[in-house]
Amino acid sequence: MVGSRFGAGYDRGMPNTSRVRRAARRLSSAGRSLPDFLVVGGVRCGTSSFFNWIATHPDVRGASRKEVHFFDYNYDRGAGWYRSFFPGRTAHGVSFEASPSYLAHPSASTRAHDLVPDARIIAILRDPVDRAWSHYRFRRASGHEIRTFAAAMGDELSVDDAGPAGGFSAERTVPYLVGGRYADQLPVWIDAFGNDRVLVIDATAMFERPTEVQAEVQNFIGVSHLDIPLERLNLSPPEPLDEQTKSELQDYFEPHNVRLADLVEAPIGWLAPRGIKER
Repeated sequence: MVGSRFGAGYDRGMPNTSRVRRAARRLSSAGRSLPDFLVVGGVRCGTSSFFNWIATHPDVRGASRKEVHFFDYNYDRGAGWYRSFFPGRTAHGVSFEASPSYLAHPSASTRAHDLVPDARIIAILRDPVDRAWSHYRFRRASGHEIRTFAAAMGDELSVDDAGPAGGFSAERTVPYLVGGRYADQLPVWIDAFGNDRVLVIDATAMFERPTEVQAEVQNFIGVSHLDIPLERLNLSPPEPLDEQTKSELQDYFEPHNVRLADLVEAPIGWLAPRGIKER
């Protein structure tokens, strides 16, 4: 009965490829660390440039891929899966990851605090009008958006009562307007980790005054001061937003920005032009 021993019955007893991969990943993650700090967003705010910039420091270890998306889209995979992206516990320095949709996700802050309660949090904020326009153009260029910008804004406004992070789409993308409502998103991270563990960075300042911002970040994460050049990544070709739409979006975001100015200690340069106080 050779066939019954080495045929279908034998195959059913063999581990399938996905089971072997899962087991190997669990074993490989057993001696790995969890991140010391998280870059939580926002989307299209320069997180890719920041990740490469900070990970260049010899005492900083970036995750094996920039966007792990554990605390939003991959949470059901478990902490072992998450650990597999980080260096071993004996590795020198601090480790981190950067998933830009964490900032706006309704559950990410709680999940992060449950797993890494001592982590430090970095949020990079960009003028929300520029952020929305950049995000739309990025998705349009990648073939994920077919609507006009006006239609996309109108569709989102029609469901604008969905809450601080309402409207997360089936494609797992942060909505254009919700993504810039930072005053809705930052408080839960501050409440979870404390003011002293949350650093807010103005994206404009990061690119215009990188040495100053770099020193602030290095102090915050506890590594030595090194002057590392900042390379700007994922730039979109210039394409201005028409003035009427820009003005309408500025009006939309103004009450959110007023609240942000009261919330954030750091100066945010793009708040000033609309008459909002700059701290």
